[in-house]
Amino acid sequence: MADHHLLYEQICQAYERIKEFIRCTPLERSYPLTEGTSGQVFIKLESEQLTGAFKIRGAFNKCMLLKERAAASGQQVQVVTASTGNHAMACTIAMKTTQISGKIFVPNNASQAKLRMINLMGGSVHHYGDDCFETEKRARQEALDNNSIYISPYNDLEIVAGQGTIGVEILKQLPEVDVVMGCVGGGGMLGGISAYLKAAKPSIKIIGCSPANSAAMYHSIRAGKVIDIENKETLSDGSAGSIEEEAVTFEICRKYIDEWVLVTEEEIADAIYFMMEQHHKIIEGSAGVPIAAYCKMKERLDKMKVVIIACGGNINMSILNKIILSKNNSQ
Repeated sequence: MADHHLLYEQICQAYERIKEFIRCTPLERSYPLTEGTSGQVFIKLESEQLTGAFKIRGAFNKCMLLKERAAASGQQVQVVTASTGNHAMACTIAMKTTQISGKIFVPNNASQAKLRMINLMGGSVHHYGDDCFETEKRARQEALDNNSIYISPYNDLEIVAGQGTIGVEILKQLPEVDVVMGCVGGGGMLGGISAYLKAAKPSIKIIGCSPANSAAMYHSIRAGKVIDIENKETLSDGSAGSIEEEAVTFEICRKYIDEWVLVTEEEIADAIYFMMEQHHKIIEGSAGVPIAAYCKMKERLDKMKVVIIACGGNINMSILNKIILSKNNSQ
């Protein structure tokens, strides 16, 4: 089991390490979400982070640490990573900034919008597998075969520490926060955030949110161990897929996430449309998941100050068009 107090310290150090390389993203109040209640909701717009998602935080923390170690040892570093898109874009930028070379593996169904950006950023892209679990296995083997370092999207405490810096910003921006809600795929983001917040302010309630079509961490925690589940297609492609059996995030999420909410594809689509219509912001499916979850339980969160993490904004335009057409036709 990970030493979670040590993780808190790593998050504090990560924040100091990466803060000059990332954006402190806005915390925007959502009056429409709290209509009819006396609560306050704030949306943490990681969709406006560099590369359009929170993943740049973990990527910079990991690559900067690798560069420091390489400089100390006098050796060159090569890395391999796997991603549905956001982690790949983040690693591409972090590797370029720190002058580390590497390969990026993506599943065959990765978002075209994200792939286009990876290519424009100069990433070396390799396609393999039908979901992120298969892709991660192939990338790990590539790293072993070539004496490279594998950078996991979530199963790495230095990545988790980088993602946890969102929690540092939340407490700086809204010290009186009562509840934090975020999407959970592999658990790197909300795991890191919850580890920091529970240490800094134990009264904060953490709510994990996942698409019902792909909720590996939720089902694993219910089972008491990491299990393989059937993953169906979901708008939340950034959080989709299975998790590794030895995932360091499992124990973190089990310890710190207080409650879980699953949402349907229709609810995710409604959340994406809501953000366009009411906030004039474009978000991806995984960012819509906690917004949809809040809408299901807003009465229970009345009178509370809630932060919802909109984790990314990299959505395929064809998907966005379908959502808009569907909503317009139903009105």
